[in-house]
Amino acid sequence: MKLLSIKIKFWYLLTLVATVLWSAISVLVPLISGRFINAVTTDPHNISGIYFWLFLVCSVLQATFSAISTFLSLDLVKRVKNFFRINVVRSLFAHRKYQEKSLSSAITDINVSSSTIAEQYVKGEIDIVNCISMIILSSVGLFTINKTLSVVIIIISIIIVVFPKVFSKKSQKNREDQINAQDILNKRTTSFVKGIETLYNFGARGYFKRLLLKDNSAILSTEGKANNFKTVTYTVNAFLQITKTFVIIGLGAYLITKNQLSIGGLLAAIQIAATLGAPMEVLSMLLYSRREVEPIAKRVQAYTTEPTTEAKVIMDSIVTVNFNHYGQKIDGKEVLHDLSLTFEKKKKYLIVGKSGSGKSTLLRAISGVTVGEQYGELAINGLSGKSFKQIKLVTQSPAIFQASLADNLFLGERVDNQRLQQMINFLELNNLTDRFDLMNDSISEEDLSGGERQRIALGRALLAKPDVLLLDEFSSALDPDLSLKLEKHLLELPCMIISVSHHVNRELFDQYDEVVEIANGVVISITNPA
Repeated sequence: MKLLSIKIKFWYLLTLVATVLWSAISVLVPLISGRFINAVTTDPHNISGIYFWLFLVCSVLQATFSAISTFLSLDLVKRVKNFFRINVVRSLFAHRKYQEKSLSSAITDINVSSSTIAEQYVKGEIDIVNCISMIILSSVGLFTINKTLSVVIIIISIIIVVFPKVFSKKSQKNREDQINAQDILNKRTTSFVKGIETLYNFGARGYFKRLLLKDNSAILSTEGKANNFKTVTYTVNAFLQITKTFVIIGLGAYLITKNQLSIGGLLAAIQIAATLGAPMEVLSMLLYSRREVEPIAKRVQAYTTEPTTEAKVIMDSIVTVNFNHYGQKIDGKEVLHDLSLTFEKKKKYLIVGKSGSGKSTLLRAISGVTVGEQYGELAINGLSGKSFKQIKLVTQSPAIFQASLADNLFLGERVDNQRLQQMINFLELNNLTDRFDLMNDSISEEDLSGGERQRIALGRALLAKPDVLLLDEFSSALDPDLSLKLEKHLLELPCMIISVSHHVNRELFDQYDEVVEIANGVVISITNPA
């Protein structure tokens, strides 16, 4: 069971042992009851003899282990679900950049796949071992009663197990199709709902709703096929079960007339056959279900690998950021080409250029978030390929987390109430204190305007006291006066600032040490505005 951690494997083995013990006792009870019936029919005074007490004790043990194994099975399912949910979350937080496809898959795995794996794969494996144990023990018990009767029962039971394999490949393929269809629906639903205002404004909600319903129809089709496979399997199994019961009673009655079987033996055989029939029937469905979810298990297993997270480098001070013939390609397209730039400690830089010229990609490269293929060198204090804690990035569309305003600003660091209030005053976010408790009320993107989101993002960067502050259109949603006030303050800070902007405050233009113009990923000019 490679999917599970060592801690959960202990509970897995404990559940397995308890379940197998219950199986053994469940087979022992009908054998003892048959002996008890034979003893009583031979001598009515034996009704309170040794077989009665053995029958009573084993029945109590059967009930006890049934309760224990049920509790442990449910507890194991709970632990496995929790294990996979935790691993999915860890995997998501190992990424440096938002990936919608990964998020869509993770949502499916948290909501659906974790339960499927826990119940059909992990617990299903225990149930399979339990069924096989019961089948073996029941077969041994039947042979002690009558060999002819046992052979007939076992042959029919084997047919019941083998039949579902006819649909195994088709059912696995159908399950893969169902997972893929569910991922597409999740991804599209998230995308469409995020842009619901745009869809309403353009009168396009009906069209995009029909697209989602079409995706849902694809899921419905796979669910229908799965139901068809199960219906055929259950129907054939039911027919074989009825046949087996008829054969047992008919053949058993014949053997009694030939004095080859006792009445107690027939009763024991009927009970064991029922005990054998249930695991045989269940085993066929368990094997079918387990094969069906194997594609999910392979996908979910990726979450159990401990994600590699590179610790950020902490230095006394960042002195230089140097690009040496650096370039970056995304999907084969070169977004940065042969850059050779040097940014120095405490200096202020303005990056200008048209949309799509590579300005934001440059900032993200400095912050340690890169996508695609890279060449050349990007060195910070002479070190390449490292992320630094003293570098903070403020984006045009910042992330707002479903947490308190204080947590959104301090991001897990100890909250300093005095600095918190000073930052709120400076950013002119006092109106938020009237709407939310700073420490306890959760906020979301929908609660805030674009300007409020940008100011919160700037505040969290300033509270971190970075050596390098990267600003990507940080004030695009702010009014001119507030934008001017904030930019003026930023230019007075004793840190390196690299700011990307389409709208330059001419009043502050000459306070930048250098203005770098980029077009199509290439530096076309570097000027000193002073």
